[in-house]
Amino acid sequence: MSVGKLIIIRGNSGSGDATVARELRYSGYMQQATSPYALEQVIGALRQSWSYETTFDHPGWSEQNPARGHCIVSSLIMQDYFGGDLRRYQVAGRGIAERHYVNVLDGGVVVDTTASQYQIPITLTVLPFELDGFSSIREKRLSDDETRGRYELLSERVAHILGSSKV
Repeated sequence: MSVGKLIIIRGNSGSGDATVARELRYSGYMQQATSPYALEQVIGALRQSWSYETTFDHPGWSEQNPARGHCIVSSLIMQDYFGGDLRRYQVAGRGIAERHYVNVLDGGVVVDTTASQYQIPITLTVLPFELDGFSSIREKRLSDDETRGRYELLSERVAHILGSSKV
């Protein structure tokens, strides 16, 4: 394991989450985190909060694939709790050509909380992001009313589950 490893969060619970926590501790990130919550707690709250109302992809979302269409809003919420940066990828796979967002935490660890939405092998290619006068990817994405609405609803749900006020 090394800093900069791509951490893909799959499944609903269990050993995958523990593995992620060990890898993050190894990278030194856990000692730098400012969130009062563990990574696993926030990811669990996200998973419980995903819904038809918070997805970008209404036709593709289902209870069997709840992560579908939640990458940007989930990444923004992870950024609220753990800081770091957002990274955008081009996704390519059989019948798939779309954009996808993940978090890059301090220390270079990449966390993808919605990777489980891809049921087939995919290829991710980092895409440059044109800010068009915005100061950050976050600011630009939240300038879109639809994205902001989904983010605010998901953020409120996550905070409620965690028992915290909105970050």
